Amino acid sequence: MKFNFPVVIIDEDFKSENSSGLGIRVLANAIEEENFEVLGVTSYGDLSSFAQQQSRA
Repeated sequence: MKFNFPVVIIDEDFKSENSSGLGIRVLANAIEEENFEVLGVTSYGDLSSFAQQQSRA
């Protein structure tokens, strides 16, 4: 059985240019290299909006 779901990373610095943002994006890239889909968002509100869009698709 194969599951297909995204790995969700919620971090306020995900899109920042500081060292925290860089580190979390490196982690996201490493996860993607293992053939997982990564969804990086900066807040729970972003994730909620994404989930609502997907439920309508």
